[in-house]
Amino acid sequence: MFRNISWAGTYGEVTTSRSSLRTIRYGMLSAWGGVVCCRSVAHGRHYRCLLFRSPRVFYYLPPRTDCKKESRPMTSPRKILKNHDIRPRKRLGQSFLEDRNIASKIVKIADIRKEDTVVEIGAGVGIMTELLAAQARRVIALEVDPYLVALLREALKGHPNVEIIPTDVLKYDFSLACQGCSAGKFKVIGNLPYNISSQILFHLISYRRCIAYMILMFQKEMADRIIAPVGTKDYGVPSVALSMYSIVSHEMTVPPECFYPQPMVMSSVLKIVTRQKPLIDLRDDDFFRKIVKIAFSKRRKTLLNNLRGANLPFCEREINLSLEAAGIDGSRRGETLTTEEFGVLSNVLFNKITGNHLSFSVMPQPGEDISLNQGNNCNN
Repeated sequence: MFRNISWAGTYGEVTTSRSSLRTIRYGMLSAWGGVVCCRSVAHGRHYRCLLFRSPRVFYYLPPRTDCKKESRPMTSPRKILKNHDIRPRKRLGQSFLEDRNIASKIVKIADIRKEDTVVEIGAGVGIMTELLAAQARRVIALEVDPYLVALLREALKGHPNVEIIPTDVLKYDFSLACQGCSAGKFKVIGNLPYNISSQILFHLISYRRCIAYMILMFQKEMADRIIAPVGTKDYGVPSVALSMYSIVSHEMTVPPECFYPQPMVMSSVLKIVTRQKPLIDLRDDDFFRKIVKIAFSKRRKTLLNNLRGANLPFCEREINLSLEAAGIDGSRRGETLTTEEFGVLSNVLFNKITGNHLSFSVMPQPGEDISLNQGNNCNN
């Protein structure tokens, strides 16, 4: 207990019952006591002490000696931007993740190994970049904002395994990240700008052969569309395209309060693991996506009407024959077709265009006429 206290402002000296002198560095004492930080003269250590009065003397609650020293809290993105006189740019869709617990969980979900190469989309102020650099062999940080690029180079100069690339993610050649990858594939992490998240997603899918998996944050509405099952109102082009090439799982939901500036919507983190092979061996990836877009162009119309109204080199009779060959009823709507059915239909139609009418993704039934070699004669 403290029997004698000489107090002057925020500094003073206290004497314990063990006669070890401690100097109060900072703190405040009130009628009941207070919390102060003391420095032991004998040992040169700092202690956070709790003093409380009852009623004539101050009692001392000694610090725990089995606790590790707390690290200095890192500065938040808000303070970093303010110190560098940088304002978030709405045009770039900038919204910085402030909650470090969420950032740590995202890195944990990514399961970064010491031999991994990681590409971070939108490095921002480098909060997550530092976490990745501590675990990965190589980190490629993509950032389009020149002001943030300068900030990153200053903040991450002590991390030689971080490569900062000032570029637009939609223009970046992700195959360059494969160079030097020990596993042949790299991982992608990013908080995507919500206004161009779909464009970035399809850009990444085009490089799926060199990507192991992606941990990406989307607007919750977009994430719901990606993971939507067949037959639901959210089921659409992103659902079909992603399920053809990858396995998608929902990892967590992030509230707006975790960002600066706060978005007006909830966010979701998805893990997208690329498949070794697509669900269906597609004849042409671009043509597959075109057929999917046509099927969902007018959701209330049947598949036959959407195909007939599209700019395809087929008459209605040829479309009907293609649907029959694919085993699909033309009166169905696009939202009822599975990813595999879309793949089969796109192969059938593509074979019709190229003239290879016998290379189908599904085998015909015995006695079934699969010939579509009708030329351009659409007369009944």
